[in-house]
Amino acid sequence: MDFIRQRPISEHPGGPSGVVRELGELAGRLQTTPVFPPLLDDFATVLDQMLAMIEAAGVFAPGVLAPVREGFEQIRTAYPWRGDAQVSSHNDVNPFNVLFDGDRLWLIDWEIAFRNDPFADIACVANNFIDPVALDGSPNKLEDTLLQAWLGRAPDHPTRSRLALMRQLNRLFYGCLMMSTSIGQQPPEVDLVALTVDAFRVEVEAGRLALGSLHLLHALGKMQLAGFLAGLNADGFDETLRKAASG
Repeated sequence: MDFIRQRPISEHPGGPSGVVRELGELAGRLQTTPVFPPLLDDFATVLDQMLAMIEAAGVFAPGVLAPVREGFEQIRTAYPWRGDAQVSSHNDVNPFNVLFDGDRLWLIDWEIAFRNDPFADIACVANNFIDPVALDGSPNKLEDTLLQAWLGRAPDHPTRSRLALMRQLNRLFYGCLMMSTSIGQQPPEVDLVALTVDAFRVEVEAGRLALGSLHLLHALGKMQLAGFLAGLNADGFDETLRKAASG
């Protein structure tokens, strides 16, 4: 890394649209490589075990994670899993793991790479690089740009529904991963009320949440789980479940 002159991703000449387009193309190329080794049978099994660990470890008071577990089981049942279609996946495509050298983007930090569902990395890109309130007011346009670059064609409704569910599973993945750092570190949480993105930024800028600290990871984990719950209650979620199950 010392020999690479990195540029801020914000300087990408294509702007947010160019970033997600290039990441979609990168994910597509990655998925054509010889498939990585598996972690477990499928991503649902990975998430089941991660969530079970958090439930058993007492990070949350009894019953707090019940709606999270229920929502996960709903998605797990509806999602069209195909073990024979798993591909090589990075599994942690976030702004800290994407390097821009002024010409192109590079994926770095392959610590949790394993074979996964084809939509896993795409959902990760969507959650980490598409602002829910996009600059042009149309996050769905950026999502379509991502899918078009990845697929090489315009996305259809079943594709959008499948991505919507995988974005939920990606939030759960990050939530469990980050909350695992809190095991045995503090009293059980009694709710899933979390900081907003703006409030989180204020806490970081004020120095009350130090970058890389366990407190920051705990706050982020709770935000991810709260985002998962919000997604379950969003308008149209039941219809998304139905479309994914029937598609």
